Amino acid sequence: FALGVRDFDVAAHRPHPPGYPVYIALGKVATAVTGAVSSAAPSTIEATALSLLSLAGGLLAIACLFRAFATLASETEALAATAITACCPLFWYLGVRPMSDLPGLAVALAAQACLLGAFRQQRPTADGDRRLSPAVMAASGRLIVIGAFLAALSIGLRSQTVWFTVPLLVLVLVDRIG
Repeated sequence: FALGVRDFDVAAHRPHPPGYPVYIALGKVATAVTGAVSSAAPSTIEATALSLLSLAGGLLAIACLFRAFATLASETEALAATAITACCPLFWYLGVRPMSDLPGLAVALAAQACLLGAFRQQRPTADGDRRLSPAVMAASGRLIVIGAFLAALSIGLRSQTVWFTVPLLVLVLVDRIG
């Protein structure tokens, strides 16, 4: 990935296919910012910048994970589930690795939180009525659009996030259609 930040060329495996263009663009910005405050060697600056992206992704992932869990359970249960996830050593390890794993996961979790919020708003009323008021329809639609955008963005960060986001997007859209 550091080679891709220096010279983006997927054909030359900088980085390996599919290239992760959004992650490389963020890496270039982070490298420019890190380089402005550091006089270290370019390879050290690139590694540090990508590690800082992973750290930021980990922090964002914790917040988005809580939001996604909170749409499924009570806030206490969501906090407990988030704490268990954040305490996992694998999560810590991924938080400092200069890879696209946690930034991609963070944006995928943000997409899931939006889509789950839309799904929750579309639930039938207590009497089984599935008709939505115009305000609820608009709010749900906004969450679906934001969730779809974040899902696409997450795929540009880490292509495997397609399996986290697209099935949920399809479910929410099919539920909305009726």
